[in-house]
Amino acid sequence: MKLRIYCILSILVLLAPTLVLAAGPAGTITHVEGAVEVIRSGKSLWAQPNMALLVQDTLKTGQESYAGIRFTDGSTLAMAPETEITVADYTVTENSQKSVIEMAIGFMHCRVRKMGAGFFGLKKNRWEVHTDTAVVGVRGTDLWTLVGEEAGPTKEKPTECLVEDGEGYGHPKSLDWDSAYMAIKPGWSFKAPSASQPGSVGPPSDEMLGNVEILSGKFLSEPDAALFDTPSDAKTSGAKKSEPSDKPIRHPKGLPIAQDVKIEKGDVKTCDKEVAKAKDAIKKWNDYINGLEENFIETGWGLLGEAAKSPDTQAHPNSPLSRFNRLRDELDSAREERDRWKEQLRQLQAICRKMRQSNISAGGNGGGGSGGGGGGSH
Repeated sequence: MKLRIYCILSILVLLAPTLVLAAGPAGTITHVEGAVEVIRSGKSLWAQPNMALLVQDTLKTGQESYAGIRFTDGSTLAMAPETEITVADYTVTENSQKSVIEMAIGFMHCRVRKMGAGFFGLKKNRWEVHTDTAVVGVRGTDLWTLVGEEAGPTKEKPTECLVEDGEGYGHPKSLDWDSAYMAIKPGWSFKAPSASQPGSVGPPSDEMLGNVEILSGKFLSEPDAALFDTPSDAKTSGAKKSEPSDKPIRHPKGLPIAQDVKIEKGDVKTCDKEVAKAKDAIKKWNDYINGLEENFIETGWGLLGEAAKSPDTQAHPNSPLSRFNRLRDELDSAREERDRWKEQLRQLQAICRKMRQSNISAGGNGGGGSGGGGGGSH
Protein backbone atom coordinates (compact mmCIF):
# COMPACT_ATOMS: atom_id res chain seq x y z
CA MET A 1 0.00 0.00 0.00
CA LYS A 2 2.79 2.41 0.96
CA LEU A 3 4.70 1.66 -2.25
CA ARG A 4 1.63 2.37 -4.37
CA ILE A 5 1.01 5.65 -2.56
CA TYR A 6 4.59 6.82 -2.99
CA CYS A 7 4.57 5.93 -6.69
CA ILE A 8 1.41 7.96 -7.24
CA LEU A 9 2.91 10.81 -5.23
CA SER A 10 6.00 10.81 -7.45
CA ILE A 11 3.88 11.04 -10.59
CA LEU A 12 1.84 13.91 -9.11
CA VAL A 13 5.01 15.81 -8.19
CA LEU A 14 6.33 15.53 -11.73
CA LEU A 15 3.16 16.41 -13.60
CA ALA A 16 1.02 18.64 -11.39
CA PRO A 17 3.01 21.95 -11.42
CA THR A 18 2.95 22.20 -15.19
CA LEU A 19 -0.78 21.47 -15.29
CA VAL A 20 -1.70 23.97 -12.59
CA LEU A 21 0.18 26.96 -13.86
CA ALA A 22 0.13 26.42 -17.57
CA ALA A 23 -3.56 27.34 -17.68
CA GLY A 24 -4.61 28.20 -14.14
CA PRO A 25 -4.42 31.42 -12.12
CA ALA A 26 -1.19 32.74 -10.67
CA GLY A 27 -2.85 33.50 -7.35
CA THR A 28 -5.81 34.94 -5.52
CA ILE A 29 -6.63 38.50 -4.42
CA THR A 30 -7.15 38.00 -0.68
CA HIS A 31 -7.59 41.56 0.58
CA VAL A 32 -9.25 44.60 -0.99
CA GLU A 33 -9.65 47.95 0.73
CA GLY A 34 -10.83 51.03 -1.13
CA ALA A 35 -10.60 51.35 -4.91
CA VAL A 36 -8.59 48.47 -6.41
CA GLU A 37 -8.76 47.89 -10.16
CA VAL A 38 -7.85 44.81 -12.21
CA ILE A 39 -7.09 45.29 -15.90
CA ARG A 40 -7.50 42.00 -17.78
CA SER A 41 -7.29 41.68 -21.56
CA GLY A 42 -7.92 45.40 -21.89
CA LYS A 43 -11.01 45.38 -19.67
CA SER A 44 -11.24 47.12 -16.29
CA LEU A 45 -12.75 45.20 -13.34
CA TRP A 46 -13.21 46.07 -9.69
CA ALA A 47 -11.12 43.72 -7.58
CA GLN A 48 -12.89 41.57 -4.99
CA PRO A 49 -11.61 39.27 -2.23
CA ASN A 50 -11.18 35.69 -3.53
CA MET A 51 -10.88 36.89 -7.13
CA ALA A 52 -8.41 34.89 -9.24
CA LEU A 53 -5.34 36.76 -10.50
CA LEU A 54 -4.06 35.66 -13.91
CA VAL A 55 -0.71 36.08 -15.65
CA GLN A 56 -0.66 39.43 -17.51
CA ASP A 57 -3.26 40.93 -15.15
CA THR A 58 -2.51 44.49 -13.99
CA LEU A 59 -3.53 45.55 -10.48
CA LYS A 60 -3.88 49.21 -9.43
CA THR A 61 -4.65 50.67 -6.00
CA GLY A 62 -6.20 54.11 -5.67
CA GLN A 63 -5.70 56.72 -2.95
CA GLU A 64 -5.97 55.28 0.58
CA SER A 65 -6.47 51.83 -0.98
CA TYR A 66 -4.69 48.55 -0.31
CA ALA A 67 -4.54 45.09 -1.89
CA GLY A 68 -3.17 41.72 -0.83
CA ILE A 69 -2.35 38.76 -3.09
CA ARG A 70 -1.54 35.19 -2.30
CA PHE A 71 0.17 33.25 -5.09
CA THR A 72 -0.37 29.55 -5.65
CA ASP A 73 3.08 28.68 -4.26
CA GLY A 74 2.26 30.45 -0.97
CA SER A 75 4.20 33.67 -1.62
CA THR A 76 2.35 36.89 -0.79
CA LEU A 77 2.34 40.46 -2.08
CA ALA A 78 0.98 43.57 -0.35
CA MET A 79 0.30 46.82 -2.22
CA ALA A 80 0.26 50.30 -0.71
CA PRO A 81 -1.97 53.11 -2.05
CA GLU A 82 -1.34 54.41 -5.58
CA THR A 83 0.66 51.37 -6.64
CA GLU A 84 0.54 49.57 -9.99
CA ILE A 85 1.90 46.10 -10.78
CA THR A 86 1.55 43.51 -13.54
CA VAL A 87 2.04 39.75 -13.14
CA ALA A 88 4.30 39.45 -16.18
CA ASP A 89 5.32 35.81 -15.66
CA TYR A 90 4.46 33.01 -13.28
CA THR A 91 5.80 29.67 -14.46
CA VAL A 92 6.30 26.50 -12.45
CA THR A 93 7.76 23.21 -13.69
CA GLU A 94 8.78 20.12 -11.78
CA ASN A 95 12.25 21.57 -11.21
CA SER A 96 11.90 25.34 -11.08
CA GLN A 97 9.76 28.40 -10.61
CA LYS A 98 10.01 31.84 -12.19
CA SER A 99 7.93 34.81 -11.10
CA VAL A 100 8.25 38.27 -12.62
CA ILE A 101 6.34 41.24 -11.24
CA GLU A 102 6.51 44.42 -13.30
CA MET A 103 6.04 47.50 -11.13
CA ALA A 104 5.20 50.90 -12.60
CA ILE A 105 4.85 53.06 -9.48
CA GLY A 106 4.26 52.95 -5.73
CA PHE A 107 5.30 50.68 -2.87
CA MET A 108 4.89 46.95 -2.25
CA HIS A 109 6.09 44.09 -0.08
CA CYS A 110 6.74 40.55 -1.36
CA ARG A 111 7.15 37.62 1.02
CA VAL A 112 8.72 35.02 -1.24
CA ARG A 113 8.27 31.47 -0.09
CA LYS A 114 11.30 29.21 0.14
CA MET A 115 11.08 26.32 -2.29
CA GLY A 116 12.00 22.77 -1.44
CA ALA A 117 9.89 22.34 1.71
CA GLY A 118 6.51 22.43 0.01
CA PHE A 119 4.55 19.56 -1.49
CA PHE A 120 6.10 19.87 -4.94
CA GLY A 121 9.69 19.99 -3.66
CA LEU A 122 10.79 22.61 -6.20
CA LYS A 123 14.55 22.95 -6.59
CA LYS A 124 14.95 26.41 -8.07
CA ASN A 125 12.92 29.52 -7.33
CA ARG A 126 13.56 32.89 -8.95
CA TRP A 127 11.39 35.84 -7.97
CA GLU A 128 12.13 39.10 -9.79
CA VAL A 129 10.71 42.60 -9.72
CA HIS A 130 11.18 44.67 -12.89
CA THR A 131 10.74 48.43 -12.84
CA ASP A 132 11.54 51.12 -15.42
CA THR A 133 15.02 51.49 -13.95
CA ALA A 134 15.96 48.20 -12.27
CA VAL A 135 15.76 44.42 -12.10
CA VAL A 136 15.93 42.91 -8.61
CA GLY A 137 15.66 39.25 -7.64
CA VAL A 138 15.46 37.22 -4.43
CA ARG A 139 14.86 33.66 -3.26
CA GLY A 140 12.89 32.85 -0.14
CA THR A 141 12.94 36.19 1.70
CA ASP A 142 11.07 39.49 2.14
CA LEU A 143 11.52 42.15 -0.54
CA TRP A 144 10.29 45.74 -0.23
CA THR A 145 10.15 47.80 -3.44
CA LEU A 146 9.70 51.55 -3.79
CA VAL A 147 9.28 53.19 -7.21
CA GLY A 148 9.14 56.97 -7.12
CA GLU A 149 7.79 59.64 -9.42
CA GLU A 150 9.72 60.77 -12.47
CA ALA A 151 12.75 62.81 -11.41
CA GLY A 152 15.97 64.30 -12.71
CA PRO A 153 16.85 65.50 -16.19
CA THR A 154 16.02 62.10 -17.72
CA LYS A 155 12.57 61.99 -16.07
CA GLU A 156 13.13 58.42 -14.87
CA LYS A 157 11.41 56.75 -11.93
CA PRO A 158 14.01 55.85 -9.26
CA THR A 159 13.84 52.38 -7.72
CA GLU A 160 14.88 51.21 -4.24
CA CYS A 161 14.60 47.57 -3.12
CA LEU A 162 15.22 46.43 0.46
CA VAL A 163 16.07 42.77 1.12
CA GLU A 164 14.99 41.97 4.66
CA ASP A 165 16.50 38.72 5.95
CA GLY A 166 17.94 36.86 2.98
CA GLU A 167 20.06 37.78 0.00
CA GLY A 168 19.25 39.20 -3.39
CA TYR A 169 20.71 40.77 -6.50
CA GLY A 170 20.04 43.84 -8.60
CA HIS A 171 21.19 45.76 -11.63
CA PRO A 172 20.04 48.82 -13.59
CA LYS A 173 17.63 47.67 -16.26
CA SER A 174 19.52 48.90 -19.33
CA LEU A 175 23.01 47.83 -18.26
CA ASP A 176 24.68 44.51 -19.00
CA TRP A 177 24.14 41.92 -16.24
CA ASP A 178 27.80 40.88 -16.01
CA SER A 179 29.11 44.42 -15.54
CA ALA A 180 26.27 45.90 -13.45
CA TYR A 181 25.22 42.98 -11.20
CA MET A 182 25.32 43.75 -7.47
CA ALA A 183 24.66 41.39 -4.54
CA ILE A 184 22.28 42.68 -1.86
CA LYS A 185 22.94 41.43 1.66
CA PRO A 186 20.28 41.22 4.40
CA GLY A 187 19.01 44.58 5.65
CA TRP A 188 20.48 46.57 2.75
CA SER A 189 18.88 48.32 -0.21
CA PHE A 190 19.69 48.36 -3.90
CA LYS A 191 19.12 51.80 -5.41
CA ALA A 192 18.82 52.53 -9.13
CA PRO A 193 18.04 56.19 -9.93
CA SER A 194 18.48 55.50 -13.64
CA ALA A 195 18.17 52.52 -15.97
CA SER A 196 21.45 53.36 -17.68
CA GLN A 197 23.63 54.45 -14.74
CA PRO A 198 25.36 52.22 -12.15
CA GLY A 199 23.31 51.38 -9.08
CA SER A 200 24.42 51.25 -5.46
CA VAL A 201 23.94 49.07 -2.39
CA GLY A 202 23.74 50.48 1.13
CA PRO A 203 21.51 51.19 4.13
CA PRO A 204 17.83 51.81 3.29
CA SER A 205 16.65 55.39 2.90
CA ASP A 206 14.37 57.14 5.39
CA GLU A 207 11.62 57.11 2.77
CA MET A 208 11.93 53.34 2.43
CA LEU A 209 11.87 52.78 6.19
CA GLY A 210 8.85 55.03 6.59
CA ASN A 211 6.90 53.08 3.96
CA VAL A 212 7.95 49.78 5.52
CA GLU A 213 6.57 50.87 8.89
CA ILE A 214 3.22 51.90 7.40
CA LEU A 215 2.67 48.78 5.28
CA SER A 216 3.94 46.47 8.04
CA GLY A 217 1.36 47.89 10.41
CA LYS A 218 -1.34 47.28 7.81
CA PHE A 219 -0.53 43.76 6.69
CA LEU A 220 2.12 42.15 8.84
CA SER A 221 1.18 42.99 12.43
CA GLU A 222 -0.24 39.51 13.06
CA PRO A 223 1.58 36.16 12.72
CA ASP A 224 1.67 34.67 9.22
CA ALA A 225 0.16 37.80 7.66
CA ALA A 226 -3.47 36.97 8.43
CA LEU A 227 -4.79 39.39 5.82
CA PHE A 228 -3.41 37.13 3.12
CA ASP A 229 -5.36 34.14 4.43
CA THR A 230 -8.80 35.51 5.29
CA PRO A 231 -10.35 38.50 3.49
CA SER A 232 -11.42 41.13 5.97
CA ASP A 233 -14.61 43.18 6.10
CA ALA A 234 -12.84 46.08 4.42
CA LYS A 235 -14.48 48.28 1.79
CA THR A 236 -14.58 46.77 -1.68
CA SER A 237 -15.46 49.73 -3.88
CA GLY A 238 -19.19 49.01 -3.85
CA ALA A 239 -18.77 45.45 -5.05
CA LYS A 240 -20.47 42.58 -3.28
CA LYS A 241 -18.37 40.98 -0.61
CA SER A 242 -17.41 37.35 -1.06
CA GLU A 243 -17.33 34.75 1.66
CA PRO A 244 -13.81 33.91 2.85
CA SER A 245 -12.29 31.00 0.96
CA ASP A 246 -9.35 30.34 3.28
CA LYS A 247 -9.97 29.60 6.94
CA PRO A 248 -7.10 29.59 9.44
CA ILE A 249 -5.49 26.16 9.61
CA ARG A 250 -6.83 24.24 12.61
CA HIS A 251 -5.33 20.82 13.16
CA PRO A 252 -7.15 18.15 15.23
CA LYS A 253 -7.11 18.48 19.00
CA GLY A 254 -4.53 16.29 20.70
CA LEU A 255 -1.69 17.14 18.35
CA PRO A 256 1.04 18.79 20.47
CA ILE A 257 2.31 22.26 19.59
CA ALA A 258 6.01 23.01 20.07
CA GLN A 259 6.69 25.57 22.82
CA ASP A 260 9.72 26.98 24.58
CA VAL A 261 11.15 24.65 27.25
CA LYS A 262 13.06 25.76 30.35
CA ILE A 263 15.35 23.28 32.06
CA GLU A 264 17.27 23.93 35.28
CA LYS A 265 21.02 23.43 35.22
CA GLY A 266 22.01 19.83 35.76
CA ASP A 267 18.44 18.52 35.59
CA VAL A 268 19.14 15.63 33.23
CA LYS A 269 15.97 13.78 34.26
CA THR A 270 13.71 16.61 33.10
CA CYS A 271 15.77 17.02 29.95
CA ASP A 272 15.33 13.34 29.08
CA LYS A 273 11.57 13.65 29.63
CA GLU A 274 11.41 16.57 27.22
CA VAL A 275 13.39 14.58 24.63
CA ALA A 276 10.92 11.70 24.93
CA LYS A 277 8.04 14.17 24.65
CA ALA A 278 9.50 15.65 21.46
CA LYS A 279 10.02 12.22 19.90
CA ASP A 280 6.42 11.27 20.68
CA ALA A 281 5.17 14.56 19.18
CA ILE A 282 7.14 13.96 15.97
CA LYS A 283 5.63 10.47 15.66
CA LYS A 284 2.09 11.86 16.08
CA TRP A 285 2.68 14.56 13.48
CA ASN A 286 4.22 12.03 11.06
CA ASP A 287 1.12 9.82 11.37
CA TYR A 288 -1.13 12.82 10.78
CA ILE A 289 0.92 13.98 7.78
CA ASN A 290 0.77 10.51 6.23
CA GLY A 291 -3.01 10.71 6.34
CA LEU A 292 -3.00 14.19 4.80
CA GLU A 293 -0.74 13.01 1.98
CA GLU A 294 -3.03 10.09 1.16
CA ASN A 295 -6.03 12.45 1.12
CA PHE A 296 -4.12 14.93 -1.04
CA ILE A 297 -3.29 12.21 -3.56
CA GLU A 298 -6.87 10.98 -3.71
CA THR A 299 -8.46 14.40 -4.27
CA GLY A 300 -5.72 16.86 -5.31
CA TRP A 301 -5.21 15.55 -8.85
CA GLY A 302 -8.85 16.00 -9.79
CA LEU A 303 -8.95 19.50 -8.29
CA LEU A 304 -5.88 20.52 -10.28
CA GLY A 305 -7.48 19.34 -13.50
CA GLU A 306 -10.70 21.23 -12.77
CA ALA A 307 -8.77 24.42 -11.90
CA ALA A 308 -6.80 24.29 -15.15
CA LYS A 309 -9.99 23.97 -17.20
CA SER A 310 -11.75 27.02 -15.72
CA PRO A 311 -9.28 29.62 -14.37
CA ASP A 312 -11.85 32.44 -14.46
CA THR A 313 -14.23 30.79 -11.98
CA GLN A 314 -11.91 30.49 -9.01
CA ALA A 315 -13.33 33.31 -6.85
CA HIS A 316 -15.86 31.05 -5.14
CA PRO A 317 -14.71 29.67 -1.76
CA ASN A 318 -15.64 26.15 -2.85
CA SER A 319 -13.96 26.38 -6.25
CA PRO A 320 -11.42 23.67 -7.20
CA LEU A 321 -8.51 26.09 -6.69
CA SER A 322 -9.73 27.19 -3.25
CA ARG A 323 -10.21 23.60 -2.16
CA PHE A 324 -6.81 22.62 -3.53
CA ASN A 325 -5.19 25.54 -1.68
CA ARG A 326 -6.80 24.49 1.58
CA LEU A 327 -5.54 20.91 1.19
CA ARG A 328 -2.05 22.13 0.36
CA ASP A 329 -1.99 24.66 3.19
CA GLU A 330 -3.08 22.08 5.74
CA LEU A 331 -0.33 19.72 4.61
CA ASP A 332 2.36 22.39 4.57
CA SER A 333 1.28 23.73 7.97
CA ALA A 334 1.51 20.25 9.48
CA ARG A 335 4.98 19.75 8.02
CA GLU A 336 6.14 23.08 9.42
CA GLU A 337 4.94 22.17 12.92
CA ARG A 338 6.67 18.78 12.70
CA ASP A 339 9.88 20.54 11.62
CA ARG A 340 9.65 22.81 14.68
CA TRP A 341 9.48 19.71 16.86
CA LYS A 342 12.48 18.23 15.06
CA GLU A 343 14.50 21.38 15.68
CA GLN A 344 13.43 21.40 19.33
CA LEU A 345 14.46 17.74 19.66
CA ARG A 346 17.87 18.53 18.20
CA GLN A 347 18.43 21.34 20.69
CA LEU A 348 17.22 19.28 23.65
CA GLN A 349 19.47 16.36 22.78
CA ALA A 350 22.45 18.72 22.62
CA ILE A 351 21.55 20.18 26.04
CA CYS A 352 21.19 16.71 27.60
CA ARG A 353 24.59 15.66 26.26
CA LYS A 354 26.17 18.80 27.65
CA MET A 355 24.59 18.22 31.06
CA ARG A 356 25.82 14.63 31.24
CA GLN A 357 29.34 15.62 30.28
CA SER A 358 29.32 18.39 32.85
CA ASN A 359 28.02 16.05 35.58
CA ILE A 360 30.67 13.44 34.75
CA SER A 361 33.41 16.05 34.87
CA ALA A 362 32.15 17.41 38.17
CA GLY A 363 31.92 13.88 39.64
CA GLY A 364 35.44 13.10 38.53
CA ASN A 365 36.68 16.17 40.36
CA GLY A 366 34.78 15.25 43.49
CA GLY A 367 32.39 18.15 43.08
CA GLY A 368 28.63 18.34 42.88
CA GLY A 369 26.76 17.90 39.65
CA SER A 370 26.24 20.96 37.54
CA GLY A 371 25.46 21.45 33.92
CA GLY A 372 24.38 23.71 31.18
CA GLY A 373 20.83 24.94 31.02
CA GLY A 374 18.57 26.06 28.32
CA GLY A 375 15.69 24.88 26.29
CA GLY A 376 14.59 23.97 22.86
CA SER A 377 12.77 26.72 21.03
CA HIS A 378 10.81 26.94 17.86
